[in-house]
Amino acid sequence: MTDTFQEDVMHKYFDNLAPIYQERFAEGLRTLAEQLLLHRMWLSDKWIDTEAGKAENKEGKGITMLDYACGTGAVSLALAPFLTHITGMDTSPSMIVEYEKNAQAAHLNEKIVGRTGDLLAPVVEESLADLPKFDIVAVSMALHHFENPGLGVQRLASWIKTGGVFLVIDLVVQDHGPHGFGGAKGTISTHGFSRTDMQRIFEEAGLRGFDYKVVPKPLKFVHDGKAIEKTVFIARAQQV
Repeated sequence: MTDTFQEDVMHKYFDNLAPIYQERFAEGLRTLAEQLLLHRMWLSDKWIDTEAGKAENKEGKGITMLDYACGTGAVSLALAPFLTHITGMDTSPSMIVEYEKNAQAAHLNEKIVGRTGDLLAPVVEESLADLPKFDIVAVSMALHHFENPGLGVQRLASWIKTGGVFLVIDLVVQDHGPHGFGGAKGTISTHGFSRTDMQRIFEEAGLRGFDYKVVPKPLKFVHDGKAIEKTVFIARAQQV
């Protein structure tokens, strides 16, 4: 996905961030969870509490999600009550440790499973060969770290079932400055995305049914004692 230097910077940054991620971004993570629940039916009509989802469950298929670049699990924990099974994957082993801790604390460790892995590597490791296709693939606050966001979405789209949904939460481009903050600046490849950007990325990946909503409530967090606010969007499209 990246050259060796950028991979080293990325892994070091996120491994160091993992133990303090929940505390640093607590308010922003709560906002993300709230917005996901508010937009759940807009994202998909297949959940374990909907008619479309119940029909899938009757066939024994379940409703599944891949939470890619899952971090400590904000998306997984918010949507877990409405899904049968969630696989959280991150390239940072330390993030997966925190992800699994949070799943266990929420008594969801039987429904939520963490895996360390890189599906965007030039050659995907054999240990991931058993990965199934999912009803939802989610990438939250991570696409701007992908070296090539368009290629990344194309690769991840191959793990979505026909009719399944690709969900992206990320920074609105106009809201993001020319550099990252703190140690993150060496890990950022793209400074946010407009509606046009995301529509092009999804369509080039062969996805349809695109929609994009700017979250009205900014994400708030504290860095070096300074309060920071960022505007984010939620975008979705379907595999056909």
